[in-house]
Amino acid sequence: MEPGRTIAPVAFEVTRNGRSLCIAGLGGKPGVLTVILHWASPGQLRNSGLEVGGLNSRTFEGLKWARQALRIGDEIVIRVVESANVTRPKSREKPLTREWVEKQEVAYLRKTAKKYGYKLVKG
Repeated sequence: MEPGRTIAPVAFEVTRNGRSLCIAGLGGKPGVLTVILHWASPGQLRNSGLEVGGLNSRTFEGLKWARQALRIGDEIVIRVVESANVTRPKSREKPLTREWVEKQEVAYLRKTAKKYGYKLVKG
């Protein structure tokens, strides 16, 4: 991309059964937008859902606009629009830090070693 050139403010307008859920977008900032529909196991609707989220590539902050369970007969419409006027995310996840990832790795290693009867020795 050329310096000073802005990205078109692409957004996802998401509706469920004719009702607007959100207009998810990053206002022209670089990043990722996602709409995920998932379903698992026949008859297990509690394991089904709709998630609208994204990632701000500059701050690595995770964003969530919607998260809902699905029901038989739901109609989900996703329209790709160009709009800087977007819905404020319902939640923001702090970016992962190297220290946090290392702490999680060590905790997993300790739990696994204990499970299999090993003793960890720090070198």
